[in-house]
Amino acid sequence: KARKKARDPIGWSLRRRQKVARRKARDPAWWAKMLQKSKQRAFNRKRQVTYLQQHYGDSPAGVYVFQVGKFVKIGIAGSLKARLQTIETSCPFEVKVVYQSQSIPRFEARRLETVAHAYFISCRVRGEWYEVNPQEVVDFLASRSPHETSHIPPVESHQLKLVL
Repeated sequence: KARKKARDPIGWSLRRRQKVARRKARDPAWWAKMLQKSKQRAFNRKRQVTYLQQHYGDSPAGVYVFQVGKFVKIGIAGSLKARLQTIETSCPFEVKVVYQSQSIPRFEARRLETVAHAYFISCRVRGEWYEVNPQEVVDFLASRSPHETSHIPPVESHQLKLVL
């Protein structure tokens, strides 16, 4: 699938930036209101982090990437072994573990997973399943992870269960 067109760091296209600049020059009160909304959004993001910390605590979890045929699943799990067994039970195809991050606090894992889901939204098929190159997902997660990550080479799933 084709990617969305390039955007600047805050996600605006050139036309959008130009439109906002014209409006800002025409209506300073509107611009003051927009700045206030921006501050409120930043405050809400801080509140969200606090909520995630309280709700999920510091229990360890890791971000994983599973591959089933041409589809990739991006998710988090406290126990990769248990999650893999759950997926294999409901999936008639071979499930490969492509990536597993180091155990990090669950709220950080949830944020990393959410960022990955938002980034690959154009490739989404259903739920947490995406039709995208697994290496692209691994590179994205490795570049965004605040902690050291490990890339697991493709192995047979029954061998992986013995390792874990």
